[in-house]
Amino acid sequence: MHTVRAAQLQAIFRFTPLVLAVNCANVIVIALALRTVASPLALATWALLPVAGITPDRLELEITQALLLANDSVTMKFLHEMQDIGIGVALDDFGIGFSSLNYLTRFPVSKIKIDRSFVSGGASHVHRSAIIQAVTGMADRLGFSTTAEGVETAEPLAWVTGLGCTQAQGYLFAKAMPAQDIPAYLAAEFIAASEPTPAAAPDERPNPGALQLLR
Repeated sequence: MHTVRAAQLQAIFRFTPLVLAVNCANVIVIALALRTVASPLALATWALLPVAGITPDRLELEITQALLLANDSVTMKFLHEMQDIGIGVALDDFGIGFSSLNYLTRFPVSKIKIDRSFVSGGASHVHRSAIIQAVTGMADRLGFSTTAEGVETAEPLAWVTGLGCTQAQGYLFAKAMPAQDIPAYLAAEFIAASEPTPAAAPDERPNPGALQLLR
């Protein structure tokens, strides 16, 4: 069954431009806590690529800021090895806990994931907008991409996109699902995205003025 699932994933990655993001903070923390040297951990990560049938630039490791707090030379070495291989590193839950702008200059991060509390939290909309826009502006200048977490409807998607977020994550796209359901889900999404959109009849076409108001 595992072999079949791996083959399905390989086929999907072969024909779609997907990037596989793996939240591996706990695994890395345990490995480094046991004083596992960085190179074997990097080699183990490298060995997983052919199993999934993807190239390094299509794998992204999500880490939390707690991992960076240790400021350990082994942690730094591992992250730089990932960068050298071509694997992306995303800083998860940015903006909460022990967030520090210093992390963005000292560690090889390629993406900032904006915590869901700024997307749907209790703070005022004005304050959350200002923070998200500041983060996306900074990320753009540093050459990072940004992901807004916790996007559940089309309205916040349009909002965070307008504030400069390059990606979004949340129930609007999919809820958590068993691993065995992922290949079928991705295949269905790919087929739906590939189908041509039928042209609207003349009297059904959107009013350009109405479109302008929706922007």
